[in-house]
Amino acid sequence: WPSLDQDIEFIKQHRHQVLVFSCGSAMHPLYKAGITPDIHFEIERTDYIAQWISLIDDEAYFQDVPLVATHNVAPIVFSKFKNTFAFLKPNDPGTDLILQIANGQGGKLLQAYGSNPQVGNGVLAFALYMGFKNIHLFGIDVGYKDKNYHHSKDSEYYGSFADKFGVARQGNKEVKGNFGGTVYTEMVYDHSRHVLEWILQRPEFSDVSCINCSDGAFIH
Repeated sequence: WPSLDQDIEFIKQHRHQVLVFSCGSAMHPLYKAGITPDIHFEIERTDYIAQWISLIDDEAYFQDVPLVATHNVAPIVFSKFKNTFAFLKPNDPGTDLILQIANGQGGKLLQAYGSNPQVGNGVLAFALYMGFKNIHLFGIDVGYKDKNYHHSKDSEYYGSFADKFGVARQGNKEVKGNFGGTVYTEMVYDHSRHVLEWILQRPEFSDVSCINCSDGAFIH
């Protein structure tokens, strides 16, 4: 199973004890499970993100959930939420332009290094730069045990977007599993895993406890 599916009941049981950060495609499974996250995150500039989000036809939901996103996310995505916040994506032309316009005040704007290539990277980077010290990762599989069963069955990868993205994954590489064995992965997932490892090993975050609860690829 993708680990978000097998952990969704655990998250519901402990919801009152934690801050829940939702990222990307996790929004639909959480919504269907009756879990309202404290923050939802997006980092991709493509406009299909707005189409994806719009599949939740619940205006009140978007009044309650704030959005945190990198500056390059399409404006229409920001317009879906009542409360929105942006941070800068490093090494991006838009960031250079914003810093120029900021006219020396750019030091006050957050550039979250390690926030690519996937939204899970963006969430972890944001949490670390915001000073969170006790982090648990759920559904950050960066891989899959079954090439036909990735993400969550309640995500739109298996619904409205099944034709656009396809169900079967390439899975052209095998890596160590977080709970033993091996899992399939591919270039973008493996890149994401390496970036997760890189930021967690940075000396300024040496006092952070980050526990990977995901039944996916092992993150050193």
